[in-house]
Amino acid sequence: MIERILGIDLGIASLGWAVIEFDDKNVDNNKIIDCGVRLFTAAETPKEKESPGKARSNAKGIRRIINRKRVRMNKIKKLCESSGLLSHDDLDPEHGIFNSKGNRTDVWQLRYDALHRKLDEVEFARVLIHIAKHRGHDFQTKEGDVGKVRTAGEALKSKLCEAGCRSIGEYIWLYPHIKDGRTFRRNKKDDYTISIHRSLLKAEVDEIFNTQEALGNTKATQQLKEQYTAIAFYVRPIQSIEKMVGFCTYFPQEKRAPKASPTAERFIAIGKFYTTVITDNQGNEHKIIELKSYHELMEFASSKEQISYKQLRKFLALNDQQIFKNLTYKSKPKKGEAVGVGQWEFDKNDAEKKSWISLKGHSAFKSVMSNEQYTSFMQSDLADETAKVLTYFKDKQQKRDNLLKLGHDIESADLLCDLSFTDFVQLSIKALKIIVPEMQMGKRYDEAILLLGKPAYEKSIYLPPLKDTDINILNPTVIRAFAQFRKVANALVRKYGSFDKVHFELAREVNTKADIDRIKQAQRKNEKEREAAKVWIQENFEGNITVNYKNILKKRLFEQQSEICPYTDEHIQLERLYDEGYYEI
Repeated sequence: MIERILGIDLGIASLGWAVIEFDDKNVDNNKIIDCGVRLFTAAETPKEKESPGKARSNAKGIRRIINRKRVRMNKIKKLCESSGLLSHDDLDPEHGIFNSKGNRTDVWQLRYDALHRKLDEVEFARVLIHIAKHRGHDFQTKEGDVGKVRTAGEALKSKLCEAGCRSIGEYIWLYPHIKDGRTFRRNKKDDYTISIHRSLLKAEVDEIFNTQEALGNTKATQQLKEQYTAIAFYVRPIQSIEKMVGFCTYFPQEKRAPKASPTAERFIAIGKFYTTVITDNQGNEHKIIELKSYHELMEFASSKEQISYKQLRKFLALNDQQIFKNLTYKSKPKKGEAVGVGQWEFDKNDAEKKSWISLKGHSAFKSVMSNEQYTSFMQSDLADETAKVLTYFKDKQQKRDNLLKLGHDIESADLLCDLSFTDFVQLSIKALKIIVPEMQMGKRYDEAILLLGKPAYEKSIYLPPLKDTDINILNPTVIRAFAQFRKVANALVRKYGSFDKVHFELAREVNTKADIDRIKQAQRKNEKEREAAKVWIQENFEGNITVNYKNILKKRLFEQQSEICPYTDEHIQLERLYDEGYYEI
C-alpha cells in the first residue's frame, strides 16, 4: 500500500516541509512529490531573544503595582484620619506632615522610639504609614533576583536574632548598612543586603501596638491593628486556572483530569508497564508487566517522586545482557585484564540515568499521610477531587477552603494545602475510570478507548485556528510557529488531499541557559583544538600534508586514542599517520 506522508521540520522562524509517497513493499514506488520552505519572522526580539510583548507586559505590570500601592496608601491614610491619628490638614501635600522641607524626626528613629517611649498621634501615624509603604518581600518563586533577595533576607533574620533587637525597625536604626563610607537603610542597585521579609514587619507591627498600649497610648487599640494589618499586608489571591482547563475528548462537559490525580497516574503507569520492553543479546523481548505483577510495579512506581531506569533495573533484577529497548546506549571498551582487543559493552550508567516514570501525586499524598490514611484515601473518589483543588488553585487559603468543602478535616486540609500540582491529561476522570480497569486486565489503550464511543468533536481534514480550539498556548513563539504550520498544512491538504501520516522533526531536549553555555564552551574548546592541530601538522610534516578537515580530525583522534589503534591495539606510527589506506578514519 502506498502511503502519502507529510514531513515537517518546524522551527521558530522557518518551516521545512516535504510530501512523499512511500511503499514499504516496493521501493521503486517511493518518491518525493513536493517540498519547500516557509520563512517567517520569529516572535522574539533580535537582540534579547525575548517576546516582543515582554516590555509592554512588564510596563503594564509596573503600572498595576504602582496603582495598587497608591490605593493601599490612600486607604491607610484614611484609616489614620478616621481613627484620630491625623487630621485632614496633616495630609495636605504642601503644609502637611509629609512635606519634605518640614523639620521632622527620621521615621526610622520613630520606629526605634516606638518600642521605648509613647508616641504622639502624628508620630504613630508616620510609623504605620512607613511600614505599609515598604511592606517587605514575600515571593512565591525562586527565579532571577528573587533567590538573591530570599538569601539576603535569611541572612538579615540571623543578624536580627544575633543583635537581640525586638524589631527589624530597631535593628536597622541601630545597625544600618555601611558601604563605601555611606550609610544605607534601603537596598541599592545590585545590593540586596537589607531585604526585609514581610513576616518581620508583621511582627514589628504587633510589637509596636503591644508596647504603645502598655505605655498608655489610647490610639493603639486591637481594632486599629486588625484594620491596619488587613489593609497594609493584603495580597490579592492568585486566580484559579480552572477556566483555562480544556474539556475531555469524549465527554465535552467534563474537564480534563489533572495529571497528578491518582486515576490519571494509574493510566500513565499502565501505559509505561506495557511499553517498557526488555531485550537481550539473543533478541528476546519481554514487557516488564510479564516480569512483575501490576500491583508490584505500581507500588514501586509510586514509592518515589521520580524513578530512573537504573532504579527500575535494580527492582527487576536484570542481568548485564539485558537492556531497555527504548533507550539509546553508547558502547564502551570492556575493562579487565582478560578482555581481548576490540571487545565492547553497553554503557548502562549513562543511558539509564533518565527518568522512567514520575508519579508526583502518589508520592506527594504519601508524604503527608500515614500508611493507613494513604491506602484508604487513594482508593476513594476524594483523592481525584483533592488533586483537582491542588491543581486548579495556587493560593494557600483558597486551597484550604476548598479542601474543607470536600470534607477534609482541618488537620488534613492544613497538610494538603502545602501541595501544588500542574498539567493535565487529554481525558477526563470519568473517561479514565472507564478505560483504566480494562487496561489493568490487559487491553491496549487503542482497544480500551473503543468503550468510550466516538470522540465528541467531529474531526475535519483542515486544522482549525487556535482560537476555535480548547488548546491554551501562552508562549507567543509557539503560537506563531503553529499558525504558520497550520497555513502550510491546510494548503497542502487542499492541493494533495488528506495525508496518511504526518512526521514531525522535534527537538528531543530543550536546552537550558546552562546547557547552552556548556555547548558554547565546548564549541570554543573544539575550535582551539582544531587550531592547535593545524599548527601541529605544519610543524611535524613541514607542509607536506594538506591541512584539511579530515587530516585535522585524524590528528585529534590520534590524541584522544592515546596514540593506540582501536582495532590492533598497537601504537600508531606517526610517520605513517597520514598514509592513505593504512590508518583510515
